[in-house]
Amino acid sequence: MASKKAHPEPRKRRKTEQTEAELMAELKRLMESAAALMAEPSTRPRMSRTKRLARLKKALSAKDAFDSLTKIRELVPDEGVGAQQVVVYGFACLLETSSAGLSILFDRFDDDELAKIMAALESIGATSTLRDLRELQAVFARAVGEGRARFDASELAAGHSATRGIDGKSEAHAQEMQDRLLEFCKEHLEELAAGQ
Repeated sequence: MASKKAHPEPRKRRKTEQTEAELMAELKRLMESAAALMAEPSTRPRMSRTKRLARLKKALSAKDAFDSLTKIRELVPDEGVGAQQVVVYGFACLLETSSAGLSILFDRFDDDELAKIMAALESIGATSTLRDLRELQAVFARAVGEGRARFDASELAAGHSATRGIDGKSEAHAQEMQDRLLEFCKEHLEELAAGQ
């Protein structure tokens, strides 16, 4: 007697399961949504100059200077120019320096970005921080010129006899940058509100 192969019966769809057509429609919606997100040049919503100016003024009214700067930085476009670029790079320097000292900048930023950071420090008048950063840069540049990798050169700059104490002044550097950057923002509100 020949044995019959048992064919499983097709499984019945539950009420909560989607049909193939429903799944394809959902996939299409998700792909369109993803394409729309990718087409946007910035994740920050665009806002009018008037609205940005009002938000910048509100940010300046925060009791804590660092909170004010954080809110201001959130309102300034990453690709900004002029005063906006000063805020972008000045705030980046403030964050990195307060967490790890000035020497970390050489590991975290390329030469073009470091030049923008130095220009920002000059623009806001953070002279002590800029002077120490230039001392570190001289040691760093020599080390890179000798063939060291950026990370190794940044560590050498931090530990070099001529610059050893600079990272120990990170609190003073951060305070100077915070004070000067906040003052800069107050003086350049109109420029910070421009664009996007």
